[in-house]
Amino acid sequence: MLADLQKQTYQDAEFIMVNDGSTDESAQVIADFIKKQTTSSNSYILIDQADEGVSAARNNGLRHAGGEYVMFADSDDRFVPNFVEEYVKAIEQNQTDIEIFSLSKVNDLDTLNEIGRVDYTDLAKQGILSGSDYFKYLAADQIYAYPHSYIFKRTLWQGRQFDPNVSYQEDRLAFSLIVANTPGIKIHVNQESYYYYYIHDDSATRKLPAAKLEETIIVDQRIIRAALKSGNIDVSEAVLNQLITSTYWQMLVLSVQQDDQKQFNLAKRGFLHYVGQTEFNTADMAKKRKLQAALLRLNLDFVVKSKIRH
Repeated sequence: MLADLQKQTYQDAEFIMVNDGSTDESAQVIADFIKKQTTSSNSYILIDQADEGVSAARNNGLRHAGGEYVMFADSDDRFVPNFVEEYVKAIEQNQTDIEIFSLSKVNDLDTLNEIGRVDYTDLAKQGILSGSDYFKYLAADQIYAYPHSYIFKRTLWQGRQFDPNVSYQEDRLAFSLIVANTPGIKIHVNQESYYYYYIHDDSATRKLPAAKLEETIIVDQRIIRAALKSGNIDVSEAVLNQLITSTYWQMLVLSVQQDDQKQFNLAKRGFLHYVGQTEFNTADMAKKRKLQAALLRLNLDFVVKSKIRH
């Protein structure tokens, strides 16, 4: 990542690197890198903190940020030389508060072999989105809360931060609260990708226990309450319930993969409870969820599990 920072074409950036209690030589490597950047017009800041987690690290970075815009990047990812330049260009040209970009998923940081993509080609045609649009698409998994895809006006973060007590989907919660509590917010989605998101075998999402998604249900409920309470968001609770229905289905999938019958039963009850209270964005998703629910109600769990495994 340090080499990618050095290659950035944007020449008025502030790169804040937070060392979150690493036990290797990362801090020294970063410090040595910064010392060599004597001719750069960009500034580089190293912050050392105890091992407090990703939310605390991002919050620490936000407290030290002094620029007009805020972006996020992870140390084990890669990005193209015009990553910062294109993000800044888009938010300034479109005069928006938030710009959201597509991203590439890779399994090799050297070859950048693409194995997937968050592709916003269709949403990019929608023009400027309102806060209500954002919640509608977020609930239906048509917009995701990958921090690396976003550039924000820094003023949006004043008095706000990531919740350090939330260990999964903390980014979705933070972004939703910003959107819900910012009147007249303007958001634009882009089809272009300038970021390579590294998928590795020991990633947190791949090791995530099915039971961990119970915390995500609580996050989903917080997001829904914030949207319904906000005077800025006009989206029904039935549409927002797509968040919870989707999370319960993810829990079903993980419980099958992890052979956790107890968690499967819990997820089944939750899914069946919410699916009837959910309005889906598309007819295809409504048909799919209703079929899944029908099989579960008939106690054809083996059919559902077979479809998940294959």
